[in-house]
Amino acid sequence: MWEHVNKFLAESHGHIAKCYELDAAGAFDKPTEESRAFILARCRAGAQLTLDLWYTAWVKSEKLPAHW
Repeated sequence: MWEHVNKFLAESHGHIAKCYELDAAGAFDKPTEESRAFILARCRAGAQLTLDLWYTAWVKSEKLPAHW
């Protein structure tokens, strides 16, 4: 799972320049199609990571001792 999280962070890091570019253009204050698409894509990526973390924890919980 840690490898998956690191991959997500590295991929997200690649979007920093675009985020600053959109912010400098005021595209977050007055959304454009491009800024909306960017925001939605990042929200989807974050939601997918959350799902992956929860699902992995759930699958691994099956193998925990009964007292857990």
